[in-house]
Amino acid sequence: FGESLIHSDSHKSTLFCFVERKAGEMTSRVHMTEISAPPQGANKLKKVSEITYSPDVPNDFPVFMHISSKHGLLYIMSKFGHLFIYELTTGSLLFRQAISAESVFIGTRNSITDGIFVINRSGSLITASIDENNYIPYFLTSCSHIPDNATIAFKLASRFFFLPNN
Repeated sequence: FGESLIHSDSHKSTLFCFVERKAGEMTSRVHMTEISAPPQGANKLKKVSEITYSPDVPNDFPVFMHISSKHGLLYIMSKFGHLFIYELTTGSLLFRQAISAESVFIGTRNSITDGIFVINRSGSLITASIDENNYIPYFLTSCSHIPDNATIAFKLASRFFFLPNN
């Protein structure tokens, strides 16, 4: 569960996100569903995206998820150390990277950056968060797979980076 500004600059929506893997399938799906009432005239957010795990760890699975209300993102940390970051309004994968060579067993929100902290099997504390100075340029240059990414980038910039008290 978490909250984020997905429809407008002022309406916080409550979201429920979960990952599903059906028996016998090799892919998982991340579901991002709005469970609060959307603003009048807007449709409830409901996005489903595939999670593709690294081929060397086909039995990988999420151990921690965090909805970043500060940036409109969903962080997913997998057992075998892979970080996935999804943009909430489109459900698009923005980033995937192995950040731990050892298995991860617990995570929590970083209250300062609204990113995450995770602890791996050897006891190392690993942090991941958005570089606020490069988030929008990264979105514009590296996320061309997202339809109309320039419009979305401008919405993200106005919604999450240029608001008072943000």
